Amino acid sequence: MQRWLDHEVEVMVKVHEVRHEYEKQSQVRAVLAEELAVLRQVDEFAIKGVSPPRGKNGFSRVPSLSPEARTSRISSLESMLSISSNSLVFIASQLSEAEEMERAFANRGLETNHLRSMADCKNLLQYAFNSLAVARCQSWEKDIEMKEMEEQLQELVGLLRQSELRRKKVEKELKGDSHNSLKHVADDMSAPSSPSSVPVPKQLKYTAGIANGSVRESAAAFVD
Repeated sequence: MQRWLDHEVEVMVKVHEVRHEYEKQSQVRAVLAEELAVLRQVDEFAIKGVSPPRGKNGFSRVPSLSPEARTSRISSLESMLSISSNSLVFIASQLSEAEEMERAFANRGLETNHLRSMADCKNLLQYAFNSLAVARCQSWEKDIEMKEMEEQLQELVGLLRQSELRRKKVEKELKGDSHNSLKHVADDMSAPSSPSSVPVPKQLKYTAGIANGSVRESAAAFVD
């Protein structure tokens, strides 16, 4: 009786798994087909020399690809779509078989020929209860593990953000120090090195623009 019950539960679980996989594969195929249709339309617009309308039919989500990259992407999507279609056909056949087994179980119901006495019913009920309890406990443990992993992920994300902020701060400080150092060098070059090098006011009247221009050019050269 226990083997029979385990078998029937496995059938139900298998049906659920196959149906879930079929729905998932159907969604993947739909996404591939949508992207392929959009890229083909973009390709047609490009051949006609017309820009695709933005904000309509998913054109706003299409990145600016070169003609070669777009052609390569279309070929890749066609190949993936073919593989997905073949997988979908295979999964559909599995789903059909699993659903047939599920219907057979629903029509058959409990195998009364396995239950010969009230003691058999109690034993089978106790076994089902124990199996359910074990499954619930395992599910609870998985939920706890998932919560712990989510907390660890949040901590890692926080550390990553802090690291990124520190990196930007250090880069900003390095740029500031570099700019201040270059400015200091330019100021040193523009300052007179000794009293004897200071020109008389009469000379400044005619050469101020040339002198200051050379200093600015020197400073600019250092900054560059």
